[in-house]
Amino acid sequence: MRLLLNNELTTAESVTVKSVNPSYPVVNLYDKTLSKLYRSLANNEQYITMINSTAITIDTILLYGHNLTSLATVTLKGTNTLDFVSPDYETTIDVNTVIYKEIPQESFKAWRLEIDDPTNECDCISIQEMFIGCFFQFPSFEIGYSISKNSLSVTATTRGGTKYGNKQGRLESWSLNVSGLTGSEKIELEDIFDNIDIVDSFWFLPFEEDDKYLYVTLPSIPTFQNDKTTYSMNIDLLEQK
Repeated sequence: MRLLLNNELTTAESVTVKSVNPSYPVVNLYDKTLSKLYRSLANNEQYITMINSTAITIDTILLYGHNLTSLATVTLKGTNTLDFVSPDYETTIDVNTVIYKEIPQESFKAWRLEIDDPTNECDCISIQEMFIGCFFQFPSFEIGYSISKNSLSVTATTRGGTKYGNKQGRLESWSLNVSGLTGSEKIELEDIFDNIDIVDSFWFLPFEEDDKYLYVTLPSIPTFQNDKTTYSMNIDLLEQK
């Protein structure tokens, strides 16, 4: 189980793109609202660049809600010299419905995601959300969980007692119990979730083997229990749309 918590786009000193539609600015890439879009002005040879005066360490990249075709090429590059022609690091990324890739941790002052999709029928590159940073994995493998689904459908009942309405999909709720935590692991988790509070949303990847990516929030602050020699934590996650 992985959490994507600290998006480096939100703290980088500079985030630029090759082109941008003014109605869909680059800040929408890392806005907390999934309904907001970034759009370029062309579909070929576009890029998103993140620059800092100190090195930025990453091991994960995610693109959600994009319009890329299966023929698109996506390349991640890292450099300390702003040379993206012959960068210090370069890797290609497969295009899927949700683009996700983990790499061995690398640290550079500048990162660039290059996107080229010239056969796309749209005349732009469109992305709802981009995450670039490091994933967090729970320190204990002793994790129990339960899943429930909340319907978004709205119903009404006729005078004759017949129910009717429109199906609007469902949102998942997860309840996790993480046990076997050491004292230092408990403190680390308390700090993480105190910082997130019930305000910030983040990405939750339940299982490595499944292509499942949930954008979630905390409906309440996690609770901890002392299990004599170790600690356990109960945490609820609520899917967002």
